Amino acid sequence: MYFVFVLPIIKGLYFLLLMLQQEHYSSFSLIRYFKKYYFGLPFVFCCYLTGLFFFKNSYADLFVYVFVLVFSLIRVKYIVKLKFTKRIFRLSIVCVLLCLVPFLFSLSRSTFLLVVFLLPFIVLFSSLLISPFEWIINNYYKNIAAKRLEKISPYVVCITGSFGKTSVKRMLEEIYKSEYFVYATPKSYNTPMGIAKCVLNNMSGLSELFFCEAGATKKGDIREIVNMIKPNVGVITSIGYQHMSSFKSIDNVLKTKLELLDGLGCDGKLVLNYGNEYLNGIESNDINECIGVNKRYGKYYACNIKYDDVYTEFDIYSYNKFILHIKTKLLGDHNIDNIVLCYGVKKMLDDKFYLSDESFKSGVLKLCNVENRLCLKSDVEGSNFRFLDDSFNSNTEGFVSAVNVLKRLNGIKCIITPGVVDGGSYSGYINEKLVVSLNGLDDIVLVNNKEVKKLKMLLNKRNISYKCVDSYSEGVKYLKNKYSSFNDVFVNVLIENDLPDNYLMR
Repeated sequence: MYFVFVLPIIKGLYFLLLMLQQEHYSSFSLIRYFKKYYFGLPFVFCCYLTGLFFFKNSYADLFVYVFVLVFSLIRVKYIVKLKFTKRIFRLSIVCVLLCLVPFLFSLSRSTFLLVVFLLPFIVLFSSLLISPFEWIINNYYKNIAAKRLEKISPYVVCITGSFGKTSVKRMLEEIYKSEYFVYATPKSYNTPMGIAKCVLNNMSGLSELFFCEAGATKKGDIREIVNMIKPNVGVITSIGYQHMSSFKSIDNVLKTKLELLDGLGCDGKLVLNYGNEYLNGIESNDINECIGVNKRYGKYYACNIKYDDVYTEFDIYSYNKFILHIKTKLLGDHNIDNIVLCYGVKKMLDDKFYLSDESFKSGVLKLCNVENRLCLKSDVEGSNFRFLDDSFNSNTEGFVSAVNVLKRLNGIKCIITPGVVDGGSYSGYINEKLVVSLNGLDDIVLVNNKEVKKLKMLLNKRNISYKCVDSYSEGVKYLKNKYSSFNDVFVNVLIENDLPDNYLMR
């Protein structure tokens, strides 16, 4: 009967490994989830109660085991599932071996309970124990990937920024793939090991252009990537309040993104989003060419912007001179900035990979909204509910841009959001900007999490009403019930930001 405790051990191990993976295997970041483990998970909580009962051969003892079994079978819903990578497999083996050590001395209920209570420390120690081995493996694969890139010798465009990098990468891939052999890192693969895996397993030897996304959560991350891929053109899309719990200051974010310059060399080219306040006016004499876009009277910028529910139209100008007219199905001011950034990259590539303005224009028109990135879609056929899905990720500028798109739609305007997370010491400033944008909406539905408390406080201060729910589905149900009788008008619902479990569970 003691083996019923294997279930809470397995479920606890899954939770801790999931949190570690979502924290990019930062061992000491796991400590912040100890509180949730010990006081929030029902299958661990039930083990406390079993410690109060040490009956033998009694109905009470049987009741305790049934109690543990039932609570251990309660399903815990995780938004992001654990990815069973080779690293997780190696870490799991070490954790299991350490969990077995106490059983060499005693096979009893007390031993099982001891393992349950020590499990967070076992996972933490296991992660620290294998970290040197993982460092060796990572460096091996990064070196092999660098050699493969050197052999294929593609022209490398590296895109980084606090936000917008995935969108710009995808746009460039779609625009150029009809005329050249293009490879781009898929989805949001933007870590050194993720990029190395893509290069080794998926990149064709015929690739002429390589669009690579570079992400960072701490200083040194971008330098590590550019040392591996050796970019020819660099793009910095933005500097913003992302991962502030690790970066600590916006100055550290800027310095980390500018590590991109280390890999460009004297022949490199750089495109900066001057529309971003922290990038505006930055220049570099250490590279061949550096241009800034998205600032009026800059190299390239957007004018004469027009919107409707389907298309966005604008003109690209350069120093007051009209260049070309753009029409796109993409929504939001941030996508205008991204398209102009792509045009800046095009001009940088034209000497080696020429693309006419007409081809660029037609390529932009073909661009479609990516799933979960500001997609407007109807609920079901005949329904008056429309969902503006921007749940992939969120940042201050993207949040405000999405709300502005919502405000331009005809009908009732609602939002379901957990706010913007990981703002660190800048969270007050971030939430001030969010509250200003939220003012004027018909319904604000907040998904509960630790970070949303500051947003609620500011909404209360401004006497802006809102509704709190525990999940997105609960928020949708609330709005559908409230507006079920509004059949003659569109009910527009913006889903802004989705959170992995490491934020919802803190």
